[in-house]
Amino acid sequence: MSSETPKGEEKKSGKLIWIIVAAANVALIGGGAFFFLSRKPAAEPAAAHAAPSEAAAAGPMLKLDPFVANLNEPDGNRYLKVTLAVEMADELALAAADKQLTKLRDAVLMFLSSLGVTDTQGVEGKEEIRKELITRSKKLLGEQAVKGVFYTEFVLQ
Repeated sequence: MSSETPKGEEKKSGKLIWIIVAAANVALIGGGAFFFLSRKPAAEPAAAHAAPSEAAAAGPMLKLDPFVANLNEPDGNRYLKVTLAVEMADELALAAADKQLTKLRDAVLMFLSSLGVTDTQGVEGKEEIRKELITRSKKLLGEQAVKGVFYTEFVLQ
């Protein structure tokens, strides 16, 4: 009978060792996951910090109806459909812009009609168009009134 006791104790010790090893593995995996998931990135880009403050400081938007313009091309069969939103400095500027809406739409339409297909292609082309739209909007609505122009639709057909 005394020979059975060491085997029973040996089985209990083996189970205990496996339980301890399993608990240690769970603790190590959990600790490692916590360490890696709770770390902050070493270097965050400056733009990541600037985006929330810019969004918080966004002015009211003047949403314009879509523009459809035939492009200045020899065959005359190409069209550009653009929908824009103009970011205004404040509510006062937005109210003033509403009074100039017809003139603003005319200025945008005349500019878009002067473009060729190559002027509209690529990110660089769209950025150049945006810069010109901002310039024309500021000229009409006031230098301080317009903060930016944003595309909500840009389709070339």
